[in-house]
Amino acid sequence: MIQEELLIENQRVDIDGEGKIQRTLTLNSLGSITAKQSSYSNTIKLPKTANNIKIFDGLSINGNTSNKPYERLVCSYLYNSIPVFLNGYAIIDKVTQDAFEITIYNGVIELAEILKDKLLNDLDFTELSHSLTVNKYQEVINDDSSPFTYSIPMDMVNRNPDDKNYEPFGGTGFTDVYYLNELQPLVKHEFIFNKIFEEAGYIVEGDLFDDTLLYDNFKTEYSPITTGQIIITPTGDTSTTISKSSDVLSVNQTENFVFSREDVIDGLIGSGNTELTFNDTGFTCHFTGILEMTISPDFNFSYAENKKINYTQNGVEYLLRVILGDTDTGTSAFKKRINVSSGDTISFSIYAESETSGLNEKIEYTYGFDCDFEAYTNLDSLIDGNLIKLGKTKQLDFIKDVANRYGLLINKNPNENKIVVKNINNLLNSKTTAIDYSTKLINVKEETFTINYGQRNTLEWKYLKTNEETDYSGFADDYFNLSNKIATSEVSFYTSLFETFNKSTTIIDNFGIDYNYHITYPLLTIEYIDDGVDNIADIPYYEANENALMLCRLFKSDFKIDYDLGFKNPPVLVDNEINEYFIYPQRPLEFSEMLDNYYSSFINLLGRYKAITVNFNLNLLDIHLFDFYKLIYLKQTGKYYYVNKLKYNVASPITEAELVEIPF
Repeated sequence: MIQEELLIENQRVDIDGEGKIQRTLTLNSLGSITAKQSSYSNTIKLPKTANNIKIFDGLSINGNTSNKPYERLVCSYLYNSIPVFLNGYAIIDKVTQDAFEITIYNGVIELAEILKDKLLNDLDFTELSHSLTVNKYQEVINDDSSPFTYSIPMDMVNRNPDDKNYEPFGGTGFTDVYYLNELQPLVKHEFIFNKIFEEAGYIVEGDLFDDTLLYDNFKTEYSPITTGQIIITPTGDTSTTISKSSDVLSVNQTENFVFSREDVIDGLIGSGNTELTFNDTGFTCHFTGILEMTISPDFNFSYAENKKINYTQNGVEYLLRVILGDTDTGTSAFKKRINVSSGDTISFSIYAESETSGLNEKIEYTYGFDCDFEAYTNLDSLIDGNLIKLGKTKQLDFIKDVANRYGLLINKNPNENKIVVKNINNLLNSKTTAIDYSTKLINVKEETFTINYGQRNTLEWKYLKTNEETDYSGFADDYFNLSNKIATSEVSFYTSLFETFNKSTTIIDNFGIDYNYHITYPLLTIEYIDDGVDNIADIPYYEANENALMLCRLFKSDFKIDYDLGFKNPPVLVDNEINEYFIYPQRPLEFSEMLDNYYSSFINLLGRYKAITVNFNLNLLDIHLFDFYKLIYLKQTGKYYYVNKLKYNVASPITEAELVEIPF
């Protein structure tokens, strides 16, 4: 006995008779390839039995409060115990006097249902957490499989945009120091793409990864963070304390003019260690890094003005603290961080002056001096992956954008969580693997010639805002033309969700060379956490500039060069000269290249678009094993075809198919 089973919310619903469910299997209609589609059923009428009313939580009973019409209901469909599809969903369209009218969907829609409104920010980026060190930087630069990397500052000033031999260091407009804590952190699109599918419980494979023409470009695509912060957190290695007992300094003023004095703080008492050794008037450093000094003074100025505490490093004097007021008691502790190198010598002094109209005035004060030292030689700055955010872009929109740029068809195995992507050019040119359906053809029902494209079809980017008087947005957009005269005049083929580089006005340099410089503006703004430490000691972090999601390509130089790798801002310091590759940015692949590489055969097909509707004699096993990623051949017409749709009823051998003729 033939048995048809429809399960909704894991419960078997009552259906009328056998073989009443007509299904439409679909991939992507070549008449509208950028619209990603899913398989579906025609309207199904389920009888209003007690069982069905119960499954739908009392729906149709007067006064019911069922929420089922507002939900996507998980459903599966089996015929003679053979799964036609699993893990689809049903929508209740209407309730009539006699029936519940529903439509069921499956295919890539299952993935869409899992992702729903999930954002890129919802992805778990814990594995992007890392220590930003010289060694880590070099490891990432040399690891093509790393999910993140660091690019040189993303501006194109002083560079011809077509110059792929661009050398950033030592050239005009660039310094020879590469500051690690001001690099642009970028996340690989391949990692994001796979992460979306992985967290949804799917694996993804196909041409995007297997075809070098696609993958060689896809692997270069990155996006910088768009929201959130990158906070650099240093780690201290060692600490020690020196002190100076209370002392009195006094001098009389004998003339009527400004009188000043500066005294070296001597008599320092401290215990040496591997980082610092002390003497009576100061100390010597035996490390390279950051020295943090927490100073607790005890000053009482009886007669003095313009009081200052100074430190001298290698014979050069620097201001440490100004104490205001005529008779202040300077007792507030304060901190100072300074860059030091091994061998540096440091001492402290007190300066004061007096300016009065009378004679026999004097400068007099007492002071004490305690100082705690922290030597930062550990260069471990932690980057928290959970603070790396990519904005409020929907995960589904990210997938669609990648699919549209690479001309990808998306198909799901009906009975397992595997998504396979196929480039449309590759499919249209795969005649050698086509399947001969000539013996299964019953008849050709009709031919149609209408497409959803225009004689001119535009492709557009979003653009970073600029401060230019002239708006150059649109300079990287493109279009393709069709000779199909029945098409409408102009259609928007595709608009990317990504922003790309804008460009500045044409600049003529000192040598008369005319460049169109492509400029991006800072993606991150440096901010500081006020930790009460003087001068440049506040801890830097990097705040995203509320940019939309941006796309760029990153390339590794073909050669290594010498450059200094350092931290521009404390608290972490490193100054290493390395011989290494570097990563530099480029704009995304030009639309013209994208069309040539991924859509050329498809565009040729659109110029002479013809779809035919046919009837095939197919059994359920034929349907179950049908592969949309193979062309079919019909001896009756002598042509190869791409299959847009299959419409079938499991109880009938007659299957209606919509085929697109390949004219080349």
